[in-house]
Amino acid sequence: MRATFFIALRYLFSKKSRNIINIISFISGIAVFVVTAALVIVLSAFNGLEGMVLDIFNTLDPTLKVVPAEGKSFETDSLVLDKIAALPQVESVSRVIEENALFMYGEKQYIGKLKAIEPQWAGLQKIRPYMVDGDTDIFYDSLYACIMGSGVAVSLGVNPNSYEYLSVYFPKRGKKVDMLQPFHTAFAFPEGVFELQKDFDFTYVIVPLEMGDDVLEMRGKISAMDIELKAGASESAAIESIQALLPPGLEVQDRLHQHAVALRVMESEKLAIFIILAFIFLIASFNIIGALTMLMVEKRKDTMVLRSLGFSIRRIRAVFFWQGAGIVVLGAMSGLLAGLGICLMQQKWSMVRINSNPEAPAYPVILQWDDLLLILVLVLGIGLLTVYLRVRALKANELSLLR
Repeated sequence: MRATFFIALRYLFSKKSRNIINIISFISGIAVFVVTAALVIVLSAFNGLEGMVLDIFNTLDPTLKVVPAEGKSFETDSLVLDKIAALPQVESVSRVIEENALFMYGEKQYIGKLKAIEPQWAGLQKIRPYMVDGDTDIFYDSLYACIMGSGVAVSLGVNPNSYEYLSVYFPKRGKKVDMLQPFHTAFAFPEGVFELQKDFDFTYVIVPLEMGDDVLEMRGKISAMDIELKAGASESAAIESIQALLPPGLEVQDRLHQHAVALRVMESEKLAIFIILAFIFLIASFNIIGALTMLMVEKRKDTMVLRSLGFSIRRIRAVFFWQGAGIVVLGAMSGLLAGLGICLMQQKWSMVRINSNPEAPAYPVILQWDDLLLILVLVLGIGLLTVYLRVRALKANELSLLR
């Protein structure tokens, strides 16, 4: 065992650096290095993007949300609201209405989502740092006001500093509709514009709950109850306590369940990238097969000497296996360290930003140890299996000069 390993080590670090076999072995190791480093960087980047998207979701979305199991709205009960608000884990409870609506500003029209909230809605404070124009003060006694995403504002040409109001239209509910006046209409003055993330920026207009109830003709119904918990409160305990207070047909969702579809899409994309890079590595592993085959041919005289010294075909196979394993292990470990180094440098010095703007945030990168372990298992598994299968196919008649 020690002899075969030592011989393989000498082959791997041969002093004949200009030998074509060493060059091919070096190229094979580089292929393993590049794919391993790419896997670390790409998966860490996907983790960072997922974390960034969740942070953006968390800005508008509550810690917990009560929604109907079926349908889009439900009746509210002030007693239930008071009981939920009185729970020791709960910081605030806010009724929310969400529905698609038609917006008109001047001569321009836009279809987006109307989000009607109460003053205690926690998302209003979270949005404040993302305001690019105006402020978040939308609650007045004598008029309605609103804030909107930058995409909606640009599409409508909204100027929060002007005195022009935003018109909101929603089809009248009921079987009989007056075709001369088919829409409920309400008006709100734009108070500000926020810029969070493209999907939000091109979707939301936020207004007071009373305006949403009026124009959407909800008659006291709501779309959801947004619940914020106190710092350090247990989500699982809070969900259990809140669910016990709710009537049948309502369910409590945490943030992961609120965006289950989006998270599944991101996980699917990450898995697809992982499979593609794994397939690329599988193709690259054929370089190792080629390097081993050429090494076997070049070391014919050495194998004759080893054979005369009593080495069996099995031990000769072991020499070539350790040679191939050395290429795989060195390439994998150096690639893993290089990928880790690049990710840590990105976290510390923000070398790459999301866009060309020097003020833009750094491209997010999050290292996860389970990803690193999976990468190491994949690369070593495919690489060592490839080497084993090639060496296992080596037979005495393949080395005819051994006779």
